[in-house]
Amino acid sequence: MTLHYLRILSRLSSFAIENGANPENWAKQVFEDFTEEGQALNIVPLPDEPDGSIVGLYGKKIFGKACEDQHREDTLFLFRIESAERASSFATPVRHELTIRPIFITNDNDVEGVPIRSLLQSVGALTSQIGPVELIRPAPELVAYLRDLEHDVIWRYRPIRSSGVLEDSHASLDKLISLQKRFELLNRSTITGRDKFILTGQSRPKTIGLGELQKLGSQLLNMTLLNRLAINANDPSAVAALLAELPSIPGADTLCWTLWLTWLSEQSPDTVKRELHITETELAETIGQLDDSFQAYLVETIRLVGQRHHDSSMITVADDASDAESPCDIVVQWSSSLVFREPEPQNDVEQADLTDARPPEPSSANVESVEAPQSATPHIMSTSVEPLAIPSQPIPTTGAHQSDLSPTLRQVLTPWIIGQRLPVSDILNSLEQPVQNARQQLEYLREVLGYQHHDRMKLSDLLEAFTQLRESVDHALHMVPSQQEVRDAVEEAGSLISQLTTELTELGQPDFDQSVSLSALRETVESTELLQVARALPNWLVGEATDASQKTLKLINRVLREDEFRKQLTDIAVRLYPLGSHLETLLSSLLPPSSGDDPVEYLAAWASQTENVLDDLREFAVPIAKWAQRAIALGVEPRVSLAMGKRLESLASQVPQEFFEHLITLLHDIQDSDAGLAILKRAEHTVAALEGGLGSKAQDLSLELWLHAYSRQPSDREEQDSDNMASQLSIIHNFVDSQGRRVPATYVPAEGHDEPYGYIMLPLLIQSDAPCSENLSLDIHLKTNQRHAWPSNWPKPEPERLELREKDWREVEGRFQYAFTATIPLRSPGEGRDRTVQIAFEGFNDKTRKQHFSSTLEWNQFDTYTAPLELEWSDKVESDYVKEHPIGAQVQADHLLNRLEQGDSIAAIAPRRFGKSTLVAYLEREAEKRQLLVIRIVCTSYELGDRPSMWKYIHQEFVKRLTVGLPITEYPDLPSPEAFQTVRTAAALQTYRCIILLFDEAQLLWV
Repeated sequence: MTLHYLRILSRLSSFAIENGANPENWAKQVFEDFTEEGQALNIVPLPDEPDGSIVGLYGKKIFGKACEDQHREDTLFLFRIESAERASSFATPVRHELTIRPIFITNDNDVEGVPIRSLLQSVGALTSQIGPVELIRPAPELVAYLRDLEHDVIWRYRPIRSSGVLEDSHASLDKLISLQKRFELLNRSTITGRDKFILTGQSRPKTIGLGELQKLGSQLLNMTLLNRLAINANDPSAVAALLAELPSIPGADTLCWTLWLTWLSEQSPDTVKRELHITETELAETIGQLDDSFQAYLVETIRLVGQRHHDSSMITVADDASDAESPCDIVVQWSSSLVFREPEPQNDVEQADLTDARPPEPSSANVESVEAPQSATPHIMSTSVEPLAIPSQPIPTTGAHQSDLSPTLRQVLTPWIIGQRLPVSDILNSLEQPVQNARQQLEYLREVLGYQHHDRMKLSDLLEAFTQLRESVDHALHMVPSQQEVRDAVEEAGSLISQLTTELTELGQPDFDQSVSLSALRETVESTELLQVARALPNWLVGEATDASQKTLKLINRVLREDEFRKQLTDIAVRLYPLGSHLETLLSSLLPPSSGDDPVEYLAAWASQTENVLDDLREFAVPIAKWAQRAIALGVEPRVSLAMGKRLESLASQVPQEFFEHLITLLHDIQDSDAGLAILKRAEHTVAALEGGLGSKAQDLSLELWLHAYSRQPSDREEQDSDNMASQLSIIHNFVDSQGRRVPATYVPAEGHDEPYGYIMLPLLIQSDAPCSENLSLDIHLKTNQRHAWPSNWPKPEPERLELREKDWREVEGRFQYAFTATIPLRSPGEGRDRTVQIAFEGFNDKTRKQHFSSTLEWNQFDTYTAPLELEWSDKVESDYVKEHPIGAQVQADHLLNRLEQGDSIAAIAPRRFGKSTLVAYLEREAEKRQLLVIRIVCTSYELGDRPSMWKYIHQEFVKRLTVGLPITEYPDLPSPEAFQTVRTAAALQTYRCIILLFDEAQLLWV
C-alpha cells in the first residue's frame, strides 16, 4: 500500500471538542475517525474545486476539508472540520485503501511517502448529479441477480393479494412518497468493508451494516436502495434473505411490485402475459395512486420489457415513431399497441424488421369508457429518455396469434396518452382566459344597464368574448369528457354562455359592426353594490345645475367606461359605503365643484386638484368610518377628521383590541373636535409610557392596566403647566459643593491609543423650578477648534436625547436638578489657550422642537484618566505550573512521582488554593509517561459519604482500560486487597508497572 501522512491544523481543537472529542487527545481521535485507524480514507470531490486541489474527507462523526501540505509533498493537510450531520453531501465518497500516519511537526524525519498529489488527482472532479432516467432505471446487476435466484425465492417477494384489494395502501404510499423525497439520490453507495455501506443522499452520509438495514423497515420502501444493495453486497444469500422478509415489513407492498416488475422484465412473453393478467387489477389500482416519479419508474420498466423482447424478436410492435413529438409519445404509443405472438421454431430464414404500420388514434367512444384515476398525471417520465430504436421493415407474422398486452393496463395508460397530446392542465388553461373575459364583459354589461341614458354602445368586444368562450368550451368537451375538473370548468363556462345568450337575444342578435340601445335589458339585470353607491353620489358631482340627473348619468357612464376611473370609483365606494347619509357632507368638502358640461373635463380637474383624496379615503377602516360619522355630524372639518382617522388607525396596531374599542366609545361621546384630539393625545402618551418600560410586551397587558395608565396621563391643562415648567429649564456645570467648585472633566484617550482623538467626559446639570417629564433633543457643538474638519465616520457627541421623568429630579436649595454626563469626542487639548474647550448646548422638545435652553460652557482643566485594574484569575488547572512556579508540595513533585512508581501511598495536605489539584493533574500526566495505569477520582463529584458510587466508577474505568474490573457485586466503603488481584494481573499482561489511584479533594470522602 502507498504511504501518506495527515497533518491536522492545531486550531481545530475547539471544533473537535464540540463534536465530542476528548480535549487531551483530540488530534488522535480526529485522525482515527477520518482514517479508520490509519488504513483508509473516504474522499469526496468538492463542487467549488474542479481541479481537485481541495477534497472532502468523511469520517464516522466528522466531515473535513483537506489539501496538499505546503511543507511536505507526501502529507495531506486537514484545515477544516465540522459535524458530518451538518455537512452537505456533494457526491458519493470513494474509499481509498492506503497506509496513512499522523504527523504533528512539519520538519519530521519520518520515512518519505508517496506524493499526495497523485491521490488528489485520482479523486477527479465532481461529476454532475444523477439524472432522472438513471434514478428510475433498474440496475442491470439487480436484474441479473434476480434472474439467477430460485423461483420460490422470487415468488416469496412477489406481491400476493388474497382479496384483490391493497391493504393499508394509503399508509404505504404516504411513506413511500415521503421517502422518495428524502432519498432522491440514495441509489449510490460505496462499500467500506464486508457488509458495510456508506449511504448518501440529501441528508448526511451514514455508514450502516447489512443487518442494520433490516431494522430500518420503512426505509426499505425506496426501490433504488435495494437496486444498489444487489450490486454491493458481498453475501448474496444475505440479500436473498432480506428480500424474502420484505412482505412482512409494514408498508413494503409497493416496493414488492417494483421488484416483481423488475424480475418480470427478464422473463418470456408467456410469463409476462400470464403474470400481468393475474394481477392486472391490482396493478391498475397501484399505478393510479403513485406519484410522478414512481409512475415513471413503472412505465420505464414496461419499456425495458419491450426493449428486451424486441431485441430477441419475441414481440411485434405495430408502431412508427418517426412522427412522435417526444420520447414520452414513443413509449406511451408503443405501450398502448404492444401485442404478442407465440415463439416460432428456430430456422435459417432471415427475419425482417418490424411493420411500419401506425396504430389507430383512440376514438372518442373508447376514451369515454376509460375511467382514469383521480391522481393520474400527464407527466409520464423525463423527456431525457432516449427514443426506442424501432426498425422500419416489418417481420412476417403469418400464423402468429396476436392479442392485447393487457386491457386493464391499456385502460390505465389511455388517459396518459391523451394527457401527453393535450394535458388536462392545458385544457383548463385554455378555458381560464375566455371565462374571465366573459365574466368581465357580463359584469360591465350589468353595470351599464343600471341607468337610463340615450347612448348607444358597440358590443363587438362582448360578442367576440362570447364566440371565443364557446369555441374553447366545444374544444374541451370534445377532447376529454372523463376528467371531472374539466367538466366542472365547462359547466361553469356553459352557465355564462346561457346568461350571455339570454341577454344578447334581447338585443335582436346585433351584428358586430352595429350599435344598439341597452335600455331594453335594464329590468333583466341586477345592479351591483358599486352602482347603488354611485347612484347615490350627491350634488358635488354636478353642483346646482338644473340638468343634474342627465349630467350625473353622463359622468357615471364615462367613469364606467374608463378603467382607471372605474377602479377609483370602486375603491371609494367600498370604503365610504359605511358612512351612509354622511357621504355627501364628506365628499362635498374633499372634492372640487364641477365646471362646464363635459364629464371628461370634470374628471381631469378632479384628478389634478385632489390627487391625494383617494389616499386619504383609504385610511378609513370600518370602525374608524363609524366614528367619522359622529365627527362629521358634529361639524368637524372633514380634513381634520381624516387626520384624526390616521392617528386612530395608527393606534389600532399599537394597543390591544379591547382598549381600542374603548377609545372608539369615547370618541362617539365627544362634543367637539378639540375633545377628540385630546382623547387621541392621551392615548398616544399612554402607548409611549407603556412601551418605554415594557416594549412589545405592553400589548399583553390587561384592559384594566391600560385604562389605569390612560388615567395617569396628564390632561391638556396639566401638559400646559408642564410646558411652562419645562420652559424654565437651564443647563449648568455640575458642582462638588455649595461654594461652586466644579466637578473636574476627564480626558480619556481612544481605545488602543492608535486613534488621533480621545474623549472628554463632562459632568452637567439641568435645573428647573419644579420637577417635570420631558423628552429632550440635545444639540452639542464645539466652538473651539478641537473638532475642526472632523470626519463623518468618527464618533459624535453623546447623548443626543434625554428622557426626563419626575422621579429623576433631586431638590437642592429650593431648586430641582437632573445630573448626567456628556461624552465629547475631540482631539487632545493642547497647552495654554489651546487647552480651553468651549461647548454650546441646546435643548429642544423632542416632538415640537420648542427650545428650552441654549448655553455655552467652558473647560480649561482636565483630569488624567487612569485605566481600571483588570485581574483575571484562571479557573483552569494547568499542570505546567508545577514546573514553572511550584508552591507547597509541588516542590517535591518528582520525589512524589518516584514514590508512586515504587508502589508507595502518599497524601498531600495543604490549605485552599495551594496547588493540590494542579499537583494531581501533573502526577497523572507524568505517571502515564512512565507506563503507570492512573485513575483519577474527583471526590467532589459524589455526595458526601457516597463511597460505593466512587468504587463503581473505578470498576468501570478498569473495565474500559483492562477489560476486567473489581470482582464484587456490592461496593463497600473500602474493598479488600484481594479484590484488586484480577486487575493487577490484567495490568501486568499489558505491561503496566503499577496501578495508581489519585484522589482529588479527598477530604470529602476520607475525613
